[in-house]
Amino acid sequence: MHYVELYETQGKFMYKKIIKAFFTAGIFLTAILLSYGYFLTNILSDTAIPDKLLHGNAFYIIQDNPFFDYARIKDAVHAARNPSVIAIGSSRVLPFRESFFTKSFANLGYGIGSISDMEKTYQILKERKKEGKEELDIILFGIDFWWFSNGYDDAILGDPPRWYTPLKYLPVFSTIRECLLPYKKIWLKPGYLKSLVIPYFQDVFMVQDGSYPLNIAGIGPDGSGYYTDIVVGRRKSDIRFGETLQAIWEGHFHFSRVKKINLAYVDKFMENVKKLRSLHKNIIFFFPPLANPVYTELRSREAEYQHVFSLKQIFEERGIVVHDYSSLSSFGSNDCEMVDGFHGGDVSYARILLHLAAASPQVKGVINEPYLREVTEEFSGNAMIPDKRVTLDPEVDFLELQCAKGRRRSASH
Repeated sequence: MHYVELYETQGKFMYKKIIKAFFTAGIFLTAILLSYGYFLTNILSDTAIPDKLLHGNAFYIIQDNPFFDYARIKDAVHAARNPSVIAIGSSRVLPFRESFFTKSFANLGYGIGSISDMEKTYQILKERKKEGKEELDIILFGIDFWWFSNGYDDAILGDPPRWYTPLKYLPVFSTIRECLLPYKKIWLKPGYLKSLVIPYFQDVFMVQDGSYPLNIAGIGPDGSGYYTDIVVGRRKSDIRFGETLQAIWEGHFHFSRVKKINLAYVDKFMENVKKLRSLHKNIIFFFPPLANPVYTELRSREAEYQHVFSLKQIFEERGIVVHDYSSLSSFGSNDCEMVDGFHGGDVSYARILLHLAAASPQVKGVINEPYLREVTEEFSGNAMIPDKRVTLDPEVDFLELQCAKGRRRSASH
């Protein structure tokens, strides 16, 4: 009996030690992540990164970091470049690049993730106006339909903000999920584990000055974004648009169902548009593209996604003309030119500008039309327009759609 009691006592003691060890490790890990987040948000985004980005052809590998304050970076890029043309919106406007235009350009994409975020962009432009900078020729404004989903932006209605993205879709949790896949995927693929960790730690401090390839997602000196790691096959994402379609079927992430549009969201959006227009009149509004299977699936559920198909008319009734590029066929693009289910690539956005130019003399007056026509012909069916500063690796069929990649004819530049 004595030995049994001793064994039970030792077992309880070991159990407590294990619990204590896990608890301590959890506190330690949380402290590291919070310190890391504070460093990114309050130190790097105020000093090191803006300073490096504003000199020469520097690139920063910071895209998709869940802690980072991109608005500060874009503010610094905008202030330094004094652009004549800007693009505003979410990550879905990032493919617009300086080479697409004949006027100075800054991409402020990632600055607006919801209707409430429009205020930040307004303040950036207001400050520019206050400093006596020249009038912008054009603002390209990409509108995301999910900004008008019920509960997406509770701050508009005066409610406390809440998480609207399931944890499994946040980048840091995606990384954890990847690490829990069968061990052979990690250990038998050289550099796989490193490729998961890099975006969160090592490369966030790394400047790429154009002397060697970027080879991973990042932001360039004009503020535009690159999905290099996906396009060259270093990281798999949304194969055959499966992740995006799954989000639609489950009705979450950016694809929450909306059977009736809450006009309070529309009214707040219009208030913010009025403020922007008080500074600059020439704002070109558009809906960014969706992959064909995604668009088709949403269309088949139109009653559940009223905001996807009714917003254009609602805006027009309020005096806003929106160019709808939700369907790839509307501007001559295709699935092979997409990065994922709701992000177009370089070539598709070059096509959007050409299409806009046909309808808008203002757009036609600022784009590099000969270049855009050349790259849309030469790299038709590609998501990426090659840039040696970014990567020397060729684009692959990263979506596994049987897309033929590569040049369609010899390059002339």
